[in-house]
Amino acid sequence: MKSIVKIILCGIAIAWMYSATAEEEGAGQISAGAGADANVPAADANVAAPAAAEDVTVPTPPAPRIAVAPHRENVDRTQVEKRLEDRSARTKKRTAEAEKDVAERAGKAQQNQTNTAPQ
Repeated sequence: MKSIVKIILCGIAIAWMYSATAEEEGAGQISAGAGADANVPAADANVAAPAAAEDVTVPTPPAPRIAVAPHRENVDRTQVEKRLEDRSARTKKRTAEAEKDVAERAGKAQQNQTNTAPQ
């Protein structure tokens, strides 16, 4: 019951908001064309043109670039080379372990097939 009341009240609120915006738009059109002849669309076009001209945006210039000097003199090449060698050694070790695991699994799978084969 409460949810139905909430839905109805939300619907009424939305309808009221839409009617308020429609009234504002209608009031603007009525005041613009109140003293005009049969050329109401032309009067609206003349009223809209200055408003469009006022909304011109000026592009902002890009931010100035800041030059950053590299700090290569602070880098110790021996530490970098040692780190690269350590990574290479770890990768080789992991690859060898993975290949060993694959070989063991293949051996177990083959052994299971021979054990379960009908005799």
